Amino acid sequence: MFFAQARTDSGFLGTKATRHSPMVWVLFMVLFGFGCESNSDTPSPDAQAAIDARPMSDAQTGEDMSSMSDARTARDGSSMPDAQTPRDGSPASDARIATDQSPTPDAQEPNNSCGHRVDPATVNFGYNVVLNERGSTQRPQGRPLQEGWTLGQSATEIDDHNRREYARIASYMMPVRDALMCDIATLDRANWLAMTQILTLNNIKTQQNLAGRPPERFYSSEGIYDLLKTGANHHPMMKYLEEAELELKCIAFRDFDFTNPAGNDHCAIHNLPVGQGLVLP
Repeated sequence: MFFAQARTDSGFLGTKATRHSPMVWVLFMVLFGFGCESNSDTPSPDAQAAIDARPMSDAQTGEDMSSMSDARTARDGSSMPDAQTPRDGSPASDARIATDQSPTPDAQEPNNSCGHRVDPATVNFGYNVVLNERGSTQRPQGRPLQEGWTLGQSATEIDDHNRREYARIASYMMPVRDALMCDIATLDRANWLAMTQILTLNNIKTQQNLAGRPPERFYSSEGIYDLLKTGANHHPMMKYLEEAELELKCIAFRDFDFTNPAGNDHCAIHNLPVGQGLVLP
């Protein structure tokens, strides 16, 4: 308002004096002098020097010293993060401990999900039956034992000779099958020979002949053990197991027809004493 009045009277701050002139000069000094200096954000050289020389406060010092990141702290070794702890020798994580303490192949346990897994406490001659994977009792047969079959118990004593012998043979051959098919990696020779004593006593699988074509070859109990210890060999293993089981049946069963679907009688071909009865350990 005053500035407008002054311009009206004197053009633009002319020499014409009015009653408002002193106020005009005050406004001029405020707007173009003191006003510009007060709006400046840049300190003078002397003021800047004083700021630079001023000591940092404790709070500011703490902020500057704590500004290093965790990654930089880990690199210079002052405080390793938790994920880095196992590398510098401090206690490892649970996962690392579990890995370090895992069993070696030589110490591995048998695979209990494989095989027949007969509980020795359930073996009771005259009270055992052979059960299939559905729990049904199997009749005496020349067919080999099948995966998933096991040994069960009867509430009453079994009178039929062949049924009693069939269950007895299963109690011997199921562990033999498990040993070769499931546990060969952990099986030692002494246990194997004890397990196959029933075969040795009845002159079964005591000889081997590796001449001729593969179907004509056969392994002894010791020979099949040595073969499978060097690596898996399915066909010789199954031939050994099926023949050993069948030859026990030849000796144990009475009045039983062993003729297979091809018309061959294994017992007669190998001159086995059918129905003679097993020599037991």
